[in-house]
Amino acid sequence: MGFKETFQNLKAVQKTTDFLKNIQIPTLEDTNLYVLIKIYFASLIEGAITTRASAISWSLFLSLFPFLLFVYSWIPYLPNYDNIEGMMYSYLVNRIFPQNDAVQIESVVSIIARKTSNSWFTIILAVFFATNGVNSLMNGFSDTANRIAGVKNRNIIQQYIVSLIFTVFSTAFLLFFLWLLNYVNSTGQEMLEIMLESNLMIIWVKRFMFFGLAFLFFLTAVCLLYFYGFSFDGRFRKMVPGAILTTILFFLLALGFSFYIENFNNYNLLYGSISTLLIVMLFIYITVFIILLGFELNMTLLYAKDRKDILIKELDLEP
Repeated sequence: MGFKETFQNLKAVQKTTDFLKNIQIPTLEDTNLYVLIKIYFASLIEGAITTRASAISWSLFLSLFPFLLFVYSWIPYLPNYDNIEGMMYSYLVNRIFPQNDAVQIESVVSIIARKTSNSWFTIILAVFFATNGVNSLMNGFSDTANRIAGVKNRNIIQQYIVSLIFTVFSTAFLLFFLWLLNYVNSTGQEMLEIMLESNLMIIWVKRFMFFGLAFLFFLTAVCLLYFYGFSFDGRFRKMVPGAILTTILFFLLALGFSFYIENFNNYNLLYGSISTLLIVMLFIYITVFIILLGFELNMTLLYAKDRKDILIKELDLEP
């Protein structure tokens, strides 16, 4: 008897399997959770998700600073832009990366933004390079949909136009989020000081408000990315399961990544001055991996509902 058979015959494994088989997915026409999980993980292995995440993350890394430059170009046009600029780093960069790396990232972006004129040519060039990363991510969605469901995506020109529109929209969405944070931070501070006497309580309430806004912002952005990133003929709500998975994993990543880099990494000792770039690349890679996980889940749910019998037969699965 091999390891696989021995493992499957364990009582704990059998009880877990029976428990999952008894959980029916209402929207998937009598498909149980056990089959869905096997389909999902078999699809991940078949799709070589780690290899695709590596390729996409490199493209996104190259487009990261052009995207930040594009965002930075519009911040001066916002009310109270000095506060918003500071919040872009304190609430986003500093919450994820260690202090030394966050300072270096802020310094690089600030130098590039201040030494580069905000001409239309510069802005268009920044948008062009930033769009390449989004386009690469959407091409990854196309590979998943084509492999799982045999669905073809848009042509190259249509895909790039959609990527460009989404890049501009995501920039506006991010700027609105930063403005909203600044508004809530300033207005909420005054209200909380009136309602609460404890400074510690005020700090925790503000953190909870930030977490709630950030969660809703990221969840909405991922839903839109999944929905418009692929020429999907369906309802927006069908993108929600994968977006929820991605959002939860991303926030766990942000917390765990910052803790690990701050306490357990030796990148500075091994790589010196380029350690910040390696940390950024690693974070982007894991983020892309998580985004692909969510999209794979959405496509698996759709495929399991419409062509469950074919999928089980192709992957040699048993209900």
